Parts: sequence; C-alpha cells; structure tokens
Amino acid sequence: MDYNEFKEAVISAVEKKLLDDESVVIRQVTKNNQQTLDGIFIHNDRDEIRPTLYLQHLYETFGDEDGAEEAADIILKVNAGYSGIKLMSQDYVGDFEAARKRLAIKLVNTEMNREYLEDKPHREFLDLSELCFILVFSPDGDPGGIVVTNELLENWGVSGRMVLDMAEENTEKLMGTVFMPLKERIEDMVMDIEDLKGTPFDVDCPAIIITNNYKVFGAANMLNKELMEKCAGIFGGDFIIIPSSVHEILLIDPALYPDGSELNRSIRDVNLLDEIPNNLSDHYYVYSAEKHEITY
Repeated sequence: MDYNEFKEAVISAVEKKLLDDESVVIRQVTKNNQQTLDGIFIHNDRDEIRPTLYLQHLYETFGDEDGAEEAADIILKVNAGYSGIKLMSQDYVGDFEAARKRLAIKLVNTEMNREYLEDKPHREFLDLSELCFILVFSPDGDPGGIVVTNELLENWGVSGRMVLDMAEENTEKLMGTVFMPLKERIEDMVMDIEDLKGTPFDVDCPAIIITNNYKVFGAANMLNKELMEKCAGIFGGDFIIIPSSVHEILLIDPALYPDGSELNRSIRDVNLLDEIPNNLSDHYYVYSAEKHEITY
C-alpha cells in the first residue's frame, strides 16, 4: 500500500466511526526545516482540544496492507482522551496579558526555514533565527508550544520586537536550564537497552549536554550570555558548541577536534540520520571566552 492509498484508507476508516457533529480535517502543516506533513484531526463545535496526528508518521508504523484500520483506531483513541477538555490555549491566544508570561524563545536554522519564517516575528542570531512561542501543556502534562505569528501580533496590538524581547527575558526562568555530562546520557542509554547492560566500554568524555527542564527547544540556551560565560569557566576558556538538535546543545573541549572540518562532517552525517524537523545546523559553533561571543 503506497502512502496515498494509506491516507485515503485511514480517512475512510475514521469517518465511519465519527459522531454526528464530527468531521475529519486534513491540513498541511509546515514544521521546522520546511518539512510539510499531512495533519489529521477531528473537528467538532464543542470548543475542545483536538490533537493533530501526522499521517506520514502513522504510515511509517502502519503502512502495510492491514494497517489503516489500526492507524484509524489510534487517531480515535487519542482524540477520545481529549474529550470534554476545553482549549487551554484559547486565553493565551486571545489575551496578550495571559500569554506574555508564557512566552519563550526557540532557535531554528534560518536558511532551512525561509518560507516558514515569513509570517512570524523573528530575529537573526548568526545563521539561526529566534522565534517566540507560548508554552502550553497537554492534559497529560506534556509541554508544547504555540508559535507566535504576525497575525497574532496584530490581534494583540504589540510589536514583534517587544514580544521577542519578552520571550528572551522569560526563557531561562520559564524553561529552566539542565546540565548533563555526556557520560550520564550514554549510561542511561545503555541501561535502557537490555542487550548492552554490563557491556564494558569507555564512557568518559569531557562533554556537557545542555537543554531545559522540558527537553524542548533547549538549544535556545545558546542565547544565554551568563550561562555561556559560566561554561567557559568550566572548560577554562573557549569551547565548541555542537547543535545536537533544536532541543539541546553539546559542549566539548576544542582540543578534542583540532580538525574542524572532520567535526563538521560528523555533524552532517548525524543530521542525515536524525529527524529533519529537529536539525538545527550542519556545523559547529565556538564560544570565545575572551570576546564573550559565539562565532562559526
């Protein structure tokens, strides 16, 4: 079954099980790095949360001959979990005073998101761009973000610069900062894989992962000047920043990679294996302890 056949089969299977006041809506959603996905959600007039699931992701798991019915059941089950729960984002979208304390920054790659950035307030930082989002939570407590658009700014009656400044000021106190030695991350990964438990190997690596309390959009920590200065103190000078994803960065000692081109090749190779929407950059950055700035 090819993707288009799967898509039509899923829509048909979902429609057969809907209530009278419900209908299936398919919309194309542009994610980070210009990846366009087919989002499916169930519309009703009850002012309830209606989560969007992406058909391409479902196809990867249920794309065989009998998978459409299973995918439809997943969609219906997820939507049922939100039944009766009102839109928690409504106050934030409609009321700037309610939203302003939940504004935070995320970073995206500028060149890979030219079209995506067109209708959104943003500020360039090196070859990246700052976007602001409203931090919201699902009924299960999972974090998410509503990206601020120019239309939203117009409704609020405020400028993009003002919102970006507020989001920058909020980010650290709203999202927090989490340091994790790479050694701990590797050990956690090993413990999660039964076959590798007890496997002897060297996990000592002078590297630090930085994200935030929610593990989303943690790469924005690059903008925290005070944090970068503290990290320079840890490394005793300059350090390399590897953009692991939009959600986290990896800091390492420059002595580990005297050949920068080799490191960039490694970053590009990893990005080819990673999920495209999460990629931040194909090269590393350097923090100068003397100049107190990041370059590349």
